[in-house]
Amino acid sequence: MAEGVLRLAPGRVVLLDRRVLRVTGRPEVRLTQLEVGLLVHLARRSPVVVSREELLREVWGASPDLRTRAVDHAIYRLREKLEPDPRAPTLLQKAYGEGYRLVPLVDVGTTQVAELLRRSDREEDLRTRLEYLDRALVAVGPAETIATSIRARRAEVRATLGMLEDARDDLAATGGAADAELAAAAVSRWDKRYDEAERALARVLARSDADAEERVRARHRLGAVAMDRGRWREARRCFERALEEADGEMRVVSMTGLGAALGELASFEAGRAWFERALEAADERGDRRRRMIAEANRAVLEHAAGEVEAALALARAALVTARGIRDRRYEAYASSELSQLLHESGELDDACMHAEWAVTGFREVGDDGFVAIALGRRGALACSLDAPEEGRRDLERAMELARREARAWILDGLRVLATVFGEPPPSAPHPSSFERISRRVAAR
Repeated sequence: MAEGVLRLAPGRVVLLDRRVLRVTGRPEVRLTQLEVGLLVHLARRSPVVVSREELLREVWGASPDLRTRAVDHAIYRLREKLEPDPRAPTLLQKAYGEGYRLVPLVDVGTTQVAELLRRSDREEDLRTRLEYLDRALVAVGPAETIATSIRARRAEVRATLGMLEDARDDLAATGGAADAELAAAAVSRWDKRYDEAERALARVLARSDADAEERVRARHRLGAVAMDRGRWREARRCFERALEEADGEMRVVSMTGLGAALGELASFEAGRAWFERALEAADERGDRRRRMIAEANRAVLEHAAGEVEAALALARAALVTARGIRDRRYEAYASSELSQLLHESGELDDACMHAEWAVTGFREVGDDGFVAIALGRRGALACSLDAPEEGRRDLERAMELARREARAWILDGLRVLATVFGEPPPSAPHPSSFERISRRVAAR
């Protein structure tokens, strides 16, 4: 959005200072101050859906609890002025039950590209961002420099949605810019090609033109890859290095990663301290999603430390928040932890319900590594409920997925769970949280 100008579509711009809509070949249309304020707020948040409550608070200055149709009426009037066909709106779109979003067809600059980096694993948010990036690429044209950044972002989104071939096509057209290397690492990680991911991230860190944010993201992703591979000490070092330069949201993310790595290393007190800092920083930012992620990860730490009641409270809090913000991945993550905690507590019916939710949720978001964990936990529950054949099937399928996903630390935990069938547990110098928890369940 250029200063004082909001471009909505070819030949269709809003001159903000003058409060007029200018359409090529037509007379100017006057806008009210409220309409301009509404447009500006939606443009700043685009392509995210903005709730009626937020619009009431930020544009009208009213209480979000106020029962009124003022937002809907204002949107209706704006559509009459802005849309080529108000009955089939393309610019001001409604998300039923959630709110409205502005989807301009042109004028994608660096500010709006930054908005596209807003982090969310919700599938509907990812698909919304993918649609917006498709439009953005058409609008700017393939020759523009910004097109490289758009393709890199689109590659990351496509990889997260499991569209790996499409993601590679985007990467082939990006060249070797730092953001393209970060996207390449994301694609390789989703494709379980961890060595390639690490090489791409190392190239980012070696670049003289990489900015601080790109370096922090590279270090954090190196830590995430190390966690995937069960290399807890390496992950700890990566998150510590990321924290040296991180600020804002990435600082919360890195604190959470460091707390999780310390938990896997059984450094429980140090891990708790970093989770406390992450929770405080998330609260200062008003970031419910980052708070939820920290709570869910701390629940794993407390569970591994044997603090079942504390872990239960944290996992339940994370589950409530995940449902409130409709984050399916972390809803499944919290349900998975709750299933094992409730299993240990003897609450088998509730444990079965959460185990089923976890398996379904991880399948929906396409994370087969965590599907394996959830299946393993469901299998152990089935054995506790005198259904050994059903349990054996779940465990065998879980082990197959863990092998395919190259997640050795998950496989070790599943082998421990399989001791209910008389197999000896493996030994490891630094067992994962999942393995330590699995040992306790198998010993019951």
